[in-house]
Amino acid sequence: MFIFFGTRRTTAHLGEYKISGTCPRCKNTINLQIVKETDWFTLYFIPVFPIHVARYKMCPICSVSAEISKEEAERLLND
Repeated sequence: MFIFFGTRRTTAHLGEYKISGTCPRCKNTINLQIVKETDWFTLYFIPVFPIHVARYKMCPICSVSAEISKEEAERLLND
């Protein structure tokens, strides 16, 4: 009998930071995107439980990103 297990990454866009800023890489005026990435343990290609969760603030133009905490993500989305 074969058991298939592995990992899978999902990405969810949580929202947009309401205040415009300048991207440090591409120098465009942008609203930062808040993104959540989750790595899942999979069994027979079905996600069973999350292994790692990370949140990022990301430039929508050049995709440069920086990891932020859950609290900071919530604060940026609620401002």
